[in-house]
Amino acid sequence: MDDINKSMKTISPEFLIGEILKMDRLLYLRIIKNKGSLKSLQVTREILAIRKNLKPEQIGAKEANRKNPNINKRLQNMVGLGILDVHKGRYSLSPIGHLLVDELTRLKSNIEIFREYEWFFNTHDYSVIPSQQFREIYKLWFAEQCENNFDYRREIERNTGNTSYGIHIATEYLHDIPTWIIDELRQNHLTLKLTYQFKKPLKINSNDEEELKLWRDLIREVPPGLELRYSILEDRNPIGIRIIDDKWAIFSLYEKAEKKLNRPRSFYGTHEQFVAWIKNVFLDLWDKSKSFKRDEISEILSFIQISDL
Repeated sequence: MDDINKSMKTISPEFLIGEILKMDRLLYLRIIKNKGSLKSLQVTREILAIRKNLKPEQIGAKEANRKNPNINKRLQNMVGLGILDVHKGRYSLSPIGHLLVDELTRLKSNIEIFREYEWFFNTHDYSVIPSQQFREIYKLWFAEQCENNFDYRREIERNTGNTSYGIHIATEYLHDIPTWIIDELRQNHLTLKLTYQFKKPLKINSNDEEELKLWRDLIREVPPGLELRYSILEDRNPIGIRIIDDKWAIFSLYEKAEKKLNRPRSFYGTHEQFVAWIKNVFLDLWDKSKSFKRDEISEILSFIQISDL
């Protein structure tokens, strides 16, 4: 046993991955993971059933016994590599096996997402997505993509209007925050975590009347339900995020040719995996943002007053 453990330690991770990618080895591991543990003949029936689009019990004993020696040999090989464990003739995943199945399955799904949205990712700045969340970008499978600005406005207005207790926003432009929400913030009936991405330090990015009014309403007397932070876009492009009650989320990426967030092609949805993924993107940005100091709030108010002239 010591000799086996010693030899296993000398096997490189690259070699293990290469073995898994041979033929249908990953399929073996997925089957065993889903079933918990299986005997080699059971694995054989499962493999043959998938290949023939049948149920395992529909595979005849003669065919299963004929194919089993080759499949059992491959299972034994993966035991020798430390990918599988075997106990009383039943195969189960080792810790390394679990890791390989999870990572390779995630990689496969991520590749499929990039192929599905090839144009989008080739033309938008996805580098703003934190590395941990980028590894889980397959969660876009649980979202829909806006077709145009009408779609975007409809989703934003409808879901913001249904807010019950809390909103998270990351933006470079304040918009679509109804007056009633600001009133609810003042009464501390709602919470809003807002991180604003300045192009230039503490200079509001637009003189648009709606944006100036929202800034004025939010910071003239900061409501108790508001947590306000900011970051400066010195070495990155903005990202747009809105999360409503941790039940719905939407996010936008920067379109490089247009040099702005492409909100009409935002991703949105209610699936818990997508919403949790977007929230983690937001929290990464939030943690890297700065809280406003009192004099900084005064500086912004002065900027608004000058802009109103």
